[in-house]
Amino acid sequence: KHVYTGDGIPYLDSGELFTLNPELQKFIPSSAKADAADYYVKAGWILMACSGQVYGVNGSAVLAGAWHENKIVSNHVVRIVPKGIRAGYLLVAMTHPALGRPLVVRLAFGTEVPEIAPEDLRSLPVVRLGAVEDEIADRVERATTLREQADAIENDAVALMEATISHALGEIDEDRLDAIIAGVRLRETEADPDLTVRGDQLRKKLEQWQS
Repeated sequence: KHVYTGDGIPYLDSGELFTLNPELQKFIPSSAKADAADYYVKAGWILMACSGQVYGVNGSAVLAGAWHENKIVSNHVVRIVPKGIRAGYLLVAMTHPALGRPLVVRLAFGTEVPEIAPEDLRSLPVVRLGAVEDEIADRVERATTLREQADAIENDAVALMEATISHALGEIDEDRLDAIIAGVRLRETEADPDLTVRGDQLRKKLEQWQS
């Protein structure tokens, strides 16, 4: 039984995996999990809910990205490590509403809280499409990256707004506001290096601002 705290190792349940930009509310004390790293997932794995009603999240899956790393995921989630097949393509093959998901949920057993056993998932048939798989996988993996970037931009926008209000109310000083703004700008340029302004372009920008 987990005893959650206000900070520590982030803990994700199956519902949060399918929520857009979820707010982390559950944490496990670092001291309570000496082997916490053994429970972390890695970017590129597939995370599938394996417990619950088949018309709910059971059988739903997402591609783990950088955001999921260094977090502990519920034991009601199967961690799928693709071998010999691209993760993005395998995700589509398992979650396609007509050709994939029905094959997954039929593996569920039990009445009150249906379960999907990890070993049963190994028997799931997957159609192979040759070179087309890479095209599908590229799009899925790109979509995962874009979703994480969108979440980060949303979080930065909220943080910037809160910092601006706090500064106006006198709750934080100018240096703290500048630090938050600088952090937002750094993340923006890391996500899109083309936003970085250098040399003559920077000089012209400074002249515009000063005038």
